[in-house]
Amino acid sequence: MSPQKKVHMLASFMTSGVMSFIVTGVATWKSLGFQSSFLNDWMTAWWFAWPIAFIAITITAPQLRKLAEKLCGH
Repeated sequence: MSPQKKVHMLASFMTSGVMSFIVTGVATWKSLGFQSSFLNDWMTAWWFAWPIAFIAITITAPQLRKLAEKLCGH
């Protein structure tokens, strides 16, 4: 695997982890409120969402980067 591909995979892994953590936390809070099972419900949602987010980001990031460059005139 090329160094550039390794960077892309690691960046996708980290970005998907952070974003899915934040989004599932907000969605769990909005849906269920802060109750005794909040942390467990959040972590369950996060572990489910993270692989999906990782796949989505890994696939779409190169195209979205190109689109952003085009929109910014680069």
